[in-house]
Amino acid sequence: MKIFDQMPSNASVWIYASPRILNQAEIDFCKTKLEFFISNWQSHGQDIVANYQIVDKTFIVIAADQSKTSVGGCSIDKSVHQMQELSTALGLDFLNRNVFYEKNGIIKSIKPLEAKKNIESNEICFDTLIYNTQCTTVSDFCSNFKVQASNTWLKKYFVPIFN
Repeated sequence: MKIFDQMPSNASVWIYASPRILNQAEIDFCKTKLEFFISNWQSHGQDIVANYQIVDKTFIVIAADQSKTSVGGCSIDKSVHQMQELSTALGLDFLNRNVFYEKNGIIKSIKPLEAKKNIESNEICFDTLIYNTQCTTVSDFCSNFKVQASNTWLKKYFVPIFN
């Protein structure tokens, strides 16, 4: 991932997800707002070394190198407020806790309570790619952002097969 080329593997990551694919105008709007935010993001008067990337037209990933400047609670709140502003401006909820998965090359979003039903109907299978929006570092994001459903909390809903 290009933004992470300049970030150490232990840089912090926050992932925000749109409940649907963003169109180009929305992506451009987000880029403008995020570039301004990132270039002015500070913690206790110190610039935060940070960047962002929009992944798969759905996920906004913000990374910050905390070895340079510690990102405190107030600074994290500022990033959340930025995402709330984007949510309001675009009529989307980037702060949702949905489950994101890929089916036939399309990213889909469901509420967590719908996951079991989607597994029972085979909409989500053992090897369906799930987007892990709980990654916390660049290293974690690079290795665990897309994982098979069987390697997530969803595994409890799969019926064991006995030989």
